[in-house]
Amino acid sequence: MYSAGLNNYNRFTSGEEFQKIKDKICLMDVPVPSKVVRAVKKNVWKRSEIVRVQAIEFAGYACEINCKHKSYVA
Repeated sequence: MYSAGLNNYNRFTSGEEFQKIKDKICLMDVPVPSKVVRAVKKNVWKRSEIVRVQAIEFAGYACEINCKHKSYVA
């Protein structure tokens, strides 16, 4: 079951058979009206790439929260 889903996802992401379903996608691509309008304010801090890499290297690419996670990919 998992492999069938993965195969379908891979076909979709690679663009296989995209032309065949183009008309169906146009039917699904319609705006959905929303009755609720929300304004969201979010603060985002620019993080130093150098500090991020140094912290990961200092931790030995290991997760500091859960030691069962053997490696961390930067």
